[in-house]
Formats: sequence, structure tokens, C-alpha cells
Amino acid sequence: MNRESITSLHAPQMTMGVLTENELLLVGLDQGKRVLHSRLLPREAHDLAGLLEYLWQQEVTSVWVLPSTGFSQRVTCTELRQASAHWTTLVHPAPSEPTRPSSALIWPKNPER
Repeated sequence: MNRESITSLHAPQMTMGVLTENELLLVGLDQGKRVLHSRLLPREAHDLAGLLEYLWQQEVTSVWVLPSTGFSQRVTCTELRQASAHWTTLVHPAPSEPTRPSSALIWPKNPER
């Protein structure tokens, strides 16, 4: 049994992303090596529902939103909780500003959509 197949059993390939103002930076694995990809956000991804759909299509498993982005500054806990009928959300408000999220977990209600 080769070592790479053992590693993949314990650490599945995950695509992590960083959301900037206009692009999604993706970190993934390709032949056992980390690779970075940059994808410009489509116009539809500039609202919450469109962004969630875009992230789902890109098969992103986790996203960190840069705090200086417009999205980070305008999204509220209420908006995240009401994201869509297709998404389950768990929002943690910021202690200093309870209407703003400090973090949120969002996953599809029906992964086979």
C-alpha cells in the first residue's frame, strides 16, 4: 500500500477559499501538492444568494472572508440566518457588534441538489 493512499484516507482533499472584493482564491491539492487558483467573481456573486450558489458550484469546503471587503462590511447576522431555503446556517455574532457576524457556518440542506 503506498503512502499517498493512506494519507488520502485520513486527510480528504479539501478546497479552501479566501473571498476578496472581486475574486475567490482557492487552495487545493493536486497530485499531493498544494496549489493556488484565482477566480474572478461573477456579477451574480455580489449578493448573498448568488455568492452561496457560486461557492457551492466551485465545491468550496470553507471560505474566509477578508474583513475589509464590502461583503464583510454589509452582511448582517439576520441576512445570513435567512440566506435561502437551500442552506442551513449557524451564525455567531461579534461580541462588540451583535448585528454583525464574527463567523458563520453555512452548508446545503440537500447536498444532491
